[in-house]
Amino acid sequence: MSFLPASWSAPDAWPAQARGGLLLLIAVLAALLLGQLSLRSDMRLLDQLQAQARQGREDYRSRLAQSQAMVALRQQRVALHDALWSHPPGETPPVAAQAWTEALLRDIHRAGRGRLRFELFRPGQPVTRPHHEELPFTLRALGTYPDITAFVTDLATLTPGVVLDRLMLLPRASKGEAGDTGAEPGGLLALDLVARASRPLAAPRQTAAAPAPTSPGKP
Repeated sequence: MSFLPASWSAPDAWPAQARGGLLLLIAVLAALLLGQLSLRSDMRLLDQLQAQARQGREDYRSRLAQSQAMVALRQQRVALHDALWSHPPGETPPVAAQAWTEALLRDIHRAGRGRLRFELFRPGQPVTRPHHEELPFTLRALGTYPDITAFVTDLATLTPGVVLDRLMLLPRASKGEAGDTGAEPGGLLALDLVARASRPLAAPRQTAAAPAPTSPGKP
């Protein structure tokens, strides 16, 4: 019994085994084709998932870096606040002039922003004069000579006014392995400044209404 057909042009005359083998071959080829298409679709889906996973990891790293930067910035602000608002031992901050002191600190920081590196801001106790109030303060900052002169000019033009009592410029020494190696690179100078901020006294509030004017001829 032969499994091969007598004539390839007449499939009806093929033996049952030949027709079954052909159908099986067609089914296998169709299954392979469908499997190939499904595999390609799965590979594309896998590539998309891998791309999403990579993007998710990058987003996580970016957010983590931003969070760490925010924590570092918060720590720098706390350290700067502690350094600027340092008071001698046993001395309490001027609570009565707290708002004025904070406003003065903001103005000073705005005048030296991007130019100076502040190391100390120490306000004193406010002093009341006959016509104005004074707030003495001590300031220390680092910067180049042009930046310091521009800052002092801006400081002298603040409103309310600032009176400079003492100003000292010293070269900022840098320390290496062998100790003091001279002026700090970049020509930075240390500014030590003692000044007084002043503002007019607040007008006293009227506690009683002024008497109404009397008409002429009436007692």
